[in-house]
Amino acid sequence: MAGKTTPAALHQELIQIRKMLEQFTQEESATKQAFSTLYTELEQYKKEFLFQAEKGLLQDLLLFYDSLIWFQSSIQNEAENREENLEYLIAEFLEVLRRKDVTPFPPRTEFDPKFHKIVQISPVEDIEQDQMIDRVLKKGFYRGENVLRAEEVILNKHEPGASEAADDESTMEQQDDQ
Repeated sequence: MAGKTTPAALHQELIQIRKMLEQFTQEESATKQAFSTLYTELEQYKKEFLFQAEKGLLQDLLLFYDSLIWFQSSIQNEAENREENLEYLIAEFLEVLRRKDVTPFPPRTEFDPKFHKIVQISPVEDIEQDQMIDRVLKKGFYRGENVLRAEEVILNKHEPGASEAADDESTMEQQDDQ
């Protein structure tokens, strides 16, 4: 009768299975609690990390805010120094950007698609002015070695008779005004 299991042995096996299930449930609960704690700590770390990463920039922007308030009061009190004070503000803002490794493009006269975005074409008769930058509308900036923002430019494009066409338009506009 070696193949038969007695009710007492079966009962004993059921008790062992129950203990194993209870132990497994406790371990699973502990694991869930550990993951929950880790997730909470990770969220807190992430918030703190982002705050620390942004803190320097935010402090620089607050200093620039103070300068804007100073400029506002200088406009009211010293109207003759507006241009000089505005240049100071621009220089101070460029310094804030420089601290974050952001620098403006150096002046360029020739168009380069890596650095420039054409927003308007200016017809020119002089072929030597073809593909030359007529004017920068928005300054371009680097962050380190990478282009952060391309310059928006008006590009000269050679068109024979461009000055005659411009003169004709000017003459028509004058006639329309009369």
